[in-house]
Amino acid sequence: MSSHTHDLDDAINLITEESRQLTHDDEIILLADITYESALAVCAAHLHSVSGTISNLTKAAVHAVFWYQDTTGAPLACALDAVRREYDRARTKHHGNTPLSHTMSDRDRSVILLEEVGEVARALTPDAHEPTGHAGDLTDELIQVATVAAAWLQHEISKKESSND
Repeated sequence: MSSHTHDLDDAINLITEESRQLTHDDEIILLADITYESALAVCAAHLHSVSGTISNLTKAAVHAVFWYQDTTGAPLACALDAVRREYDRARTKHHGNTPLSHTMSDRDRSVILLEEVGEVARALTPDAHEPTGHAGDLTDELIQVATVAAAWLQHEISKKESSND
């Protein structure tokens, strides 16, 4: 097991490595990429493919972080700090019951991730910021997608490390 100072550090390191390979796309393509990679992660987990789950969760998080950076102008380090803060907030709010927890099922991880992806889509609807719309802030939703993906990713990394012991 590697030594780290935050619960998500191993996942953050993978996201950082992959982030260097991403080029700019428009928001509909980024939404499609996040949706696609999240769906592939769900399928890989269902098929018990740890390496597939890790790969797809990393890509989903990278796209969400990249989009956040593109929207806010924040450097990668600031975006990843936002992921850490959101994870800490969610861990406290949900009493440790996060996608990182070994007690959570892959089904629940899947539902949580896909729900967050849906909230990103909802933030883009034409009436998102009208009285009839119910959208959250796009940048907040992107950080939540990246956080859920990173927490699940960290769970998979830990699972893989323990099976190698």
